[in-house]
Amino acid sequence: MSTPRDQVRRDLARSIVGAFARLGLAPRKRCSAAVLLCLVVACLPIAARAADAASAAPTHLLLVAPRVDADRAQQIRAGCERIGQAEPVECRLIETAELATDRWLTQVSTPPYNVIIAMLDPAGFSTGLVRQIESRSIPVIAVDVALEFPRPVAFIGVNNRDLGRKIAEALHRFRPEGGTYSVVTDSLDQPISQERLSGLVDGLRGNWTPGRQPVVETAGDADRAADRVAELLRQAGSGSPVSAIVSLGVWPMLSLTRWPELVAANRLRIERRETLLIFADALPAQVAQLRDGQVHALVSVDAANLGLAAARLARRLTVRDPVPRITYVQIDILTRDKVKLK
Repeated sequence: MSTPRDQVRRDLARSIVGAFARLGLAPRKRCSAAVLLCLVVACLPIAARAADAASAAPTHLLLVAPRVDADRAQQIRAGCERIGQAEPVECRLIETAELATDRWLTQVSTPPYNVIIAMLDPAGFSTGLVRQIESRSIPVIAVDVALEFPRPVAFIGVNNRDLGRKIAEALHRFRPEGGTYSVVTDSLDQPISQERLSGLVDGLRGNWTPGRQPVVETAGDADRAADRVAELLRQAGSGSPVSAIVSLGVWPMLSLTRWPELVAANRLRIERRETLLIFADALPAQVAQLRDGQVHALVSVDAANLGLAAARLARRLTVRDPVPRITYVQIDILTRDKVKLK
């Protein structure tokens, strides 16, 4: 397996040979291949020291988000810090507005770069900040976000089609005999929703069929999403068969007023699993709601695993190891029994 030292040696050798060729000293002219080889070999100790320096230098990973107090950002930071005992990676969670003046960013001037940016949310990213990053050739990792500028060197996140299939797996697990289902989503114009729905439908082929209202769009509004779930539960209680309600995001649970009312009105139906509630995504608040029995399962990635994956990729970039363009993290089915054990 190639090591950082090997990579630096190869890069230096190519640079030296290229420089001599540009000077007209290629082997076919006045300088023999043997002489060039001697020059390259003589520089190898320098290359080795450069490789050792790259390996020894700590990786400074800037986790950038509009708000550092957001639950998801904190989870990602905690996951990033897991790597600290095994690799020299320093993780810092920083708000987008403070990035332009951050000391790690402004001190970057010469390679090897050991400052990596992990973008958690592109909101608030200005054109000037993009130019500042690109002018310093600072690698950017996109963490579960679609990012065009600055262009990321790698993406870490969720395969949304697989997430849809995982929701289907949860439905099969809770009700093997099948039934009817309705889907709540923000908008089918959103690629993420399209992919999740496609995976869900693909995974439910067989004894699960769409209900009278197969898909309900809510524009991502929490109150409206909770109202749509409440309406579907009322239909189920009045004889309209709805075996499961699937939400492709946690919007209904984010409603501070409508969701508690919905749970109180349907507590017995939820406890008896007469209509299953299976939702995608899981922040700490939603995990607490799951622990309280307000839904039957949450299907999501552990945000901490996103942070750990970002730290590992950042370290590989520092020591000049190749990194994959796309890294998908594991998707889990969280149930009340599982989260109670934590």
